[in-house]
Amino acid sequence: MINTQKLRKEILNKRAKLSSAFQQQAATKVVNFIFNTTIFKKSKHVAAYFPVRGEMDPRSLIKQAWQENKTCYLPIVMENHTLSFAEYNKNDLLINNLYSIPEPCRETCKLINPRNLDIVIVPLVAFDTNGNRLGTGAGYYDRTFAFTKRLRRRNKPYLIGIAYEFQKSSVLIPQSWDVPLNMIVTEARIYGVR
Repeated sequence: MINTQKLRKEILNKRAKLSSAFQQQAATKVVNFIFNTTIFKKSKHVAAYFPVRGEMDPRSLIKQAWQENKTCYLPIVMENHTLSFAEYNKNDLLINNLYSIPEPCRETCKLINPRNLDIVIVPLVAFDTNGNRLGTGAGYYDRTFAFTKRLRRRNKPYLIGIAYEFQKSSVLIPQSWDVPLNMIVTEARIYGVR
């Protein structure tokens, strides 16, 4: 059985040592993979995140989405340990939340119901090829997208995890509350799960 705390620590340590050049090259490959998928081309409402502590960087995907006239969103951490998603435009002011992650100003932002997002780019610490995701342990994404587990046909929102190839693990043991990803994209390949 996998020790998730140990795995999380090992991967976070490895990720912290990545050169900025490698991070940028990997992010470019990941964004190009996603940009060329049918699901991205058909999407109108795309949510991503601002990377911290060596996370795979989806910001150039946001820029490409804007060029394609898609509406972009960033998560806002809520008091009930879920996420809201706020529209994000080029010159919007971002404020660091309690985790020092930039997010839109909640007093002035325009929110969307997570059910209405077409694609959500999800950060992760580790993943397996079955679509299981190990996050930082706070459970925000799992609580926010728990409703997807009750859907018969899960095609919206399409949850795409992005990571470095070394974050791939052997089979992760999901907890009952874990929400699986539809796809995982690394700099090496796309893992099209469902």
